[in-house]
Amino acid sequence: MNARSTPIPKRDLHFDFSRVDLDRWHPAGSQTSHYFNVQSLLFPQGERFFIRSVRHFRDRIGNRELQEQVAGFISQEAMHGREHEAYNAALEKAGYRAEQADARLGRVLGFTERALGPKGCLAMTVALEHVTAIAAEELLEDDRLLAGADPEMARLWRWHAIEETEHKAVAFDVYREVAGSGPVAWLRRCAIMLFVSVAMQAMRWIALFRVTARTGSLFDFGGWARLLRILWISPGSFRRQIPRYWQFFKPGFHPWQSDNYHQVQRWEAHLVATPAPIPGEPSSRAGTQYDRAS
Repeated sequence: MNARSTPIPKRDLHFDFSRVDLDRWHPAGSQTSHYFNVQSLLFPQGERFFIRSVRHFRDRIGNRELQEQVAGFISQEAMHGREHEAYNAALEKAGYRAEQADARLGRVLGFTERALGPKGCLAMTVALEHVTAIAAEELLEDDRLLAGADPEMARLWRWHAIEETEHKAVAFDVYREVAGSGPVAWLRRCAIMLFVSVAMQAMRWIALFRVTARTGSLFDFGGWARLLRILWISPGSFRRQIPRYWQFFKPGFHPWQSDNYHQVQRWEAHLVATPAPIPGEPSSRAGTQYDRAS
């Protein structure tokens, strides 16, 4: 499939977390629920970073189709950030210290932008978009990962996975447009991928241990065993992502070499979208940075 012809629609969905038991919304128990939850802590600042990194080069894109793809990318990432802000607000009430985590990550990304410069930040976005895309592919491919989960949470994570799949090549194509596909561009994106992979996993697991300690499930060894089984044995989602992760380091790599668009089509019918707001009128969650992102 040609990545630039893949439709990237705007979906103005909203999710209600008020009736969700955030500590145990996944049938595997607290640790697995927390594993998903702590990933949400990274998204609002992360989505802002992605938007800034891609939008910086918007005026340098000569291809009209890619320009349209960039607009769709920004729109989808803005919606993700908005809904994960709401998710994180619910986590804050549940004792997650989400606001503190968000502020800390904002400082880290601010330093990163100053240190790496625009092309380095775009390469970092390319790397993180790949990591997110292969996780999304696994989530859409294997129904067992969210089987028996709270319906609202399953809907949220599948919606996010659908849209990460739809726009998984946009940042890569922008990077290729502005940095080329020569050895320097390849080495930059590969080196940054190795760095961010380690950093992201460290942040995820540190946050997970902190949350389980605060919520009293740190020594629930059965819960840890179930989580590790899901990640590494059956279904083994993390284990199964490893070959796709390493494909990124091939000089001729492109995200749509793994064409899983059929998964988007399979799950899209399960999403019930709220009507899009009339242009110029505020949405029900207006006022966040995401309502102004696109």
